[in-house]
Amino acid sequence: MAMQTSPLKRTGKFIYQAMVVAKASPQGWAKETTLLRLTQADGVDVLISATGDARQVFAGLDKWRIYDIEIAGACVKSTRIGFRYNIRHALEVHVQFPCKIQLSKDSWPLKFKYQFTAWDALNQLQDNCLIDLHGRVLERPRLDPTAPIKKATMVLGNDDYSQSIDLLGEAADVELRLGDVVAFGGLRMKEYRKDRSLETTHLTLIEVNPTRSDIIVDVPVIAVDGPKRKAMRMTDGVVMTADEVNKLTETFRADMTQERIQETREVFLVGKFKIFDDSLFEGDPPLVGEGEKERICWPTLLTDATGDLQVNVWDKPAMAIFNATASKFRQRWEEAVEDEDMREPMLNDLNKHLDQEYKIFCSVKARARGFVFQHATLEVKVHVNMAEIV
Repeated sequence: MAMQTSPLKRTGKFIYQAMVVAKASPQGWAKETTLLRLTQADGVDVLISATGDARQVFAGLDKWRIYDIEIAGACVKSTRIGFRYNIRHALEVHVQFPCKIQLSKDSWPLKFKYQFTAWDALNQLQDNCLIDLHGRVLERPRLDPTAPIKKATMVLGNDDYSQSIDLLGEAADVELRLGDVVAFGGLRMKEYRKDRSLETTHLTLIEVNPTRSDIIVDVPVIAVDGPKRKAMRMTDGVVMTADEVNKLTETFRADMTQERIQETREVFLVGKFKIFDDSLFEGDPPLVGEGEKERICWPTLLTDATGDLQVNVWDKPAMAIFNATASKFRQRWEEAVEDEDMREPMLNDLNKHLDQEYKIFCSVKARARGFVFQHATLEVKVHVNMAEIV
């Protein structure tokens, strides 16, 4: 007689029925491991960790398919890994040897038990916490060719809030269109140099246009061009003035020694950027790198009540200021160089929000250049790493 399907238990052998909703084979672990996130018909999710001879067997399972898996109770353990991925079951499965697996004859729709975080609570999140979130796609994923691992960044919105989300590894390949509703199960909040963002983990569940339910309510259609509040704002710090940053040069000069020829300070400033004009089309475009690794590096002035400061605005803040990737910027710039009628529309788009005051987070970097230290030239550059409208 065939064994009946059963929830996880620590005794005997039983058939466990669940749908594969995420899987990964993390690199750099002490043991080669395949991780799977499975969801039962009742919406409860469970982690399976497969090593040894079992790894390849479980790696061959397909996402969004339901399987009947024969499990020995001795393989069922108290949760050790699942909490890292926001998998809430108190038990998980660790297998080293192949077990009997077959496609289930039963079928049922996914009913995942999300515990969504409210959008107005995102700004209160602590570093490394895990959450579920859903909203509409405001910007489709953009691949980052300079990232050390495969990475795409999208923008999700809900009501008048927006938030960028980094899709890492296989998640970067998920097909998303403008206006799609997306539910994420298990996003991690990360803070780096005052910037707080959300990113996928190895086992983040990504459900595109999920069926409405008591948990998944409809997300109203959002005007893409309308005003949005960034849900997770950069952390606070002491704001300096343009004049104070300009005077840092003398401090750097006093600190420099033969052994110490570089200095970096991280500062906040608040001010307005200089608008673009026709001079944009007279020289090189504000881009660095080549091909897929080309990035925006916009040299401009930041102005506050104390004066002007020369700064370089990089890719990420440039996206926040005038919503253009490096490839899109080059395409439009080349069109405008060739056709003067294209210049005014491009300038209007770039300058659309430059009448606003921005809070920026910068790295002020000083370097002594010259073969003889006593006669070296001190070079100071201010790199804008983040920007948001005050």
